[in-house]
Amino acid sequence: MVLRSSRHPARRRTTILLACACGLASARAATAADAGPQDADALFREGKRLLNDRDYGRACPLLEASFKADPGTGVLLALAICREGEDKLASAFAGYEEVAKRAAAEGRSDRAKVARQRAAAIEPKLSTLAISLPPVESRGKGFTISRNGLVVDTETPVPLDGGTYVIEAKADGKRTWTATIELTAARERRVVRVPVLEDERVSRPVTDARAAVRDEPARAVATVPQSTATAGPQRSATGHHGFAVAAVAVGAASLIGFSASGYYAWRANQKNEASKAGCDGDLCDAPGQANRRAALSAGDTATIAFVAAAVTGAAAVTLWVIDRKTRSGRADQAATIRGGLAFDPAHAGVMFGLSLSR
Repeated sequence: MVLRSSRHPARRRTTILLACACGLASARAATAADAGPQDADALFREGKRLLNDRDYGRACPLLEASFKADPGTGVLLALAICREGEDKLASAFAGYEEVAKRAAAEGRSDRAKVARQRAAAIEPKLSTLAISLPPVESRGKGFTISRNGLVVDTETPVPLDGGTYVIEAKADGKRTWTATIELTAARERRVVRVPVLEDERVSRPVTDARAAVRDEPARAVATVPQSTATAGPQRSATGHHGFAVAAVAVGAASLIGFSASGYYAWRANQKNEASKAGCDGDLCDAPGQANRRAALSAGDTATIAFVAAAVTGAAAVTLWVIDRKTRSGRADQAATIRGGLAFDPAHAGVMFGLSLSR
């Protein structure tokens, strides 16, 4: 009984000590953000310990809180090393450069040398973001560019930590332009090109139909039902009717089709004559069969080419007729075109009918 009772107070003391330690750690984490100068040293020691353990996620907030409470150069160097461990290379680079300047001013050449060396080592790895702006004369009044809400006024590439960045361009009377950029942590060079901002469109209320007509420019509306084409007197920038140009182009395609049809018809005849030497009726040797198949294939190709040429030729004639009608000054009436096409494979014939009415 005596031995048992002597152990319980020790256990109770151990439990109380652990609870106190946990409570102090929680209090330290809760008050690190608003610590005063008296807490800076304790935060630095704990942050440095975690940094040596490469626990960057917990070390960096403590070191940052210590620096805010007491902005010493040694704390800033430790924080820059911690940022580098987090792969926040731009933040680390800026920290090293600041440490080098401060250490040189404080006469700490050893610390300045370390900071410069570490900055030089990560500088080639930095990711940068540049913003290319539109010409000054086209930016508009009150033109501003922001990156994640921070106004920027330079087109020089800026080193940035990896992450998401929202670029926004604004100007008075212009539509806001935005772009979202995903930047990797290292070795990426991105350029965002900001276009000329568009004018805002101010819609005016329309009180009646007559007002709507006055506010909007006259528009010509053409309705094209099935199998109907409406020909208007519109001219291209060169002053010639578009129908005439289209007629020439389609006609040229038709001539090519007729030429191809003639060639394959000739080839079909040649292969058919060559097959006769190796065929007796429907019985053919290997060369005869090859020539007969080639003759049939060439004949089919000639037929298809002839049909296509006939259709495109009819289309060319149609377009030419429309162009002649519009040139004659009677273009104020709609020209309605109706046509039909019949094809008989057995006789390789094509029939095309065309009627033009007003």
